[in-house]
Amino acid sequence: MLSYNFAYGGATTNASLVAPYAPTVLSLIDQVNQFVQYIPSGPWSASNTLFGIFMGVNDVGNAYYLSNYTTVLGQIMDSYFAEVQRLYDAGGRNFLFLSVPPTQDSPLFIAQGTAVQASLTTAISQYNAAIISRVTEFKAANAESKTWVYDTQIPFLAAINNPTAYGSADATCINADGVSCLWWNNYHPGQIIHKLVAQGVAALLKGTFW
Repeated sequence: MLSYNFAYGGATTNASLVAPYAPTVLSLIDQVNQFVQYIPSGPWSASNTLFGIFMGVNDVGNAYYLSNYTTVLGQIMDSYFAEVQRLYDAGGRNFLFLSVPPTQDSPLFIAQGTAVQASLTTAISQYNAAIISRVTEFKAANAESKTWVYDTQIPFLAAINNPTAYGSADATCINADGVSCLWWNNYHPGQIIHKLVAQGVAALLKGTFW
């Protein structure tokens, strides 16, 4: 099995809408550009390839506080699904979308207080609802597409709400070894949560196109 990873740390969907932490960060637009440029054909086919997109953490995290967040969110979704359409036009037919996890429960945002957490929670909910709505529209407009949406809130909250069951001392423990705590740093999860997400995705896709 081949895996092509175009992800870039800190990426937003469209850097002109939501700036990443550095101007050198490659947005979703840039990542799709790379795919179209370097792997437009083979060794893959529409029937045996899954296009997975896990965007939104940085879109929301860098924009949740904006007074016009709702407007910006609509623009982000326009850009997001314009790139999905480019992938479809390039031959992609199977698409997995991962929602934004509950980053308000990360040590980074816990430290900023409950008001900030509540604001971020609302923004994440709006983003995830928009993904579901846009996926429905995309599927209706592209009859050959197959789509799945995986709710990353489920595995994150499973670990956060019961950390000791997963070998972590508590829900805010941080360890750079990646295995002793739920969190690798104050914003990024460790291997425990990554494995739960992977298991959830595998269960969602079991018995589908492959």
